[in-house]
Amino acid sequence: VELEASDELWELLKSMMRAAPALRIGISLVDTHPVVVRARRAMERMRAQWGPVFGASPLGAVPEGFLDEILGRGKRNRDVIIVDDEEEEDGMEDDWDMDLGA
Repeated sequence: VELEASDELWELLKSMMRAAPALRIGISLVDTHPVVVRARRAMERMRAQWGPVFGASPLGAVPEGFLDEILGRGKRNRDVIIVDDEEEEDGMEDDWDMDLGA
């Protein structure tokens, strides 16, 4: 994956690799990060379609547009990009959408 292609993923990786442990992002924020949430949703769809073992594993085949979906680049449909921004079911913002500044 070219990190320049996904600012969102690059920022997540940088926040996880800070030299000072106190400045690193916590696991609860990693778990709710949009890239991780999209990856989990995509893997759950694959598991439902192809079964719980190989089809939903990193070693299984993935459908066209899988990586674009996870990286938030939208889906391509005849040169039209379809953005899939699902709202949270409870209507609340997740931590990544909120201003968590001091």
